[in-house]
Amino acid sequence: MANDLAKMNFKTISLRGKFGKLLGKLYIPFYIMIYGSRFHGKSTVALMLADELVKQHGHKVLYVANEEGAKGTMQEKVVRLGINSPIG
Repeated sequence: MANDLAKMNFKTISLRGKFGKLLGKLYIPFYIMIYGSRFHGKSTVALMLADELVKQHGHKVLYVANEEGAKGTMQEKVVRLGINSPIG
């Protein structure tokens, strides 16, 4: 089994800048869950990463705002960050 795994090829995404330093190379498909205290920027970072994946790499992104949803606070973040990518 290890020999078979060693021979496999996996698609990757190489991120640039701050996300490249933080996450390194990502193997497709990948899932990220961001956890932390309230008001520490989790949604902001997640939206910025989603925007980067769509704009720079052409990937489809599903952003699940588990707690926040489509509310005014999410709208404020999207407008403040200037995000207009087709993030689902």
